[in-house]
Amino acid sequence: MQSYEYGFVNMKVTGIVTIDNTSYEITDGHAWFDRQYGHINKKNEPPKFLPGKASWLWLGIDNLKDNRGAASFGDLYNPGERLCFATFLHEDGTEVNVEADITYDNIWTSKKTGFSYPGTIVIDVLKEDFHVTLTSLGTEDVEFVVEGENKGLSGCQCLFQAMGTYKGNPINHVCNVETIGDLCGEDS
Repeated sequence: MQSYEYGFVNMKVTGIVTIDNTSYEITDGHAWFDRQYGHINKKNEPPKFLPGKASWLWLGIDNLKDNRGAASFGDLYNPGERLCFATFLHEDGTEVNVEADITYDNIWTSKKTGFSYPGTIVIDVLKEDFHVTLTSLGTEDVEFVVEGENKGLSGCQCLFQAMGTYKGNPINHVCNVETIGDLCGEDS
């Protein structure tokens, strides 16, 4: 499937957020905004991502240093193959794609789908001197379920605490981790 994306990865945020009738003022916040779009298989090519057989993880970390720079990480599984990578947006605006080592621990299994997800994620990117451990901030009711024949597109979105270093500078962020499919299952 063809897919395109653009992102504003270090947006300044101010305002008020209201959750369950409680308002929270944001005075010096930051946000990651992106948009993905595309056409589903208009060329009638065999699909590269097979729902029910493939799985993937994506996460982004902004403000790597002095409110600049960002990194996004992907871990894609198709039957018999894995692609694990990172894209770094440097402070000077240059971008680089590199291999990443992503490992999972503290695996939990969903009662809704039987899919398995990580409670801890360790990411090391040697070429960028990036070393971070992400810890889930909760796994209750974070899974979304796609019913019917596309059950394999079910997944999980959960906040994780990211702690570690980037080029010797400390990282201490909260980020959203998105997964699709049985990321930590036996076939992955």
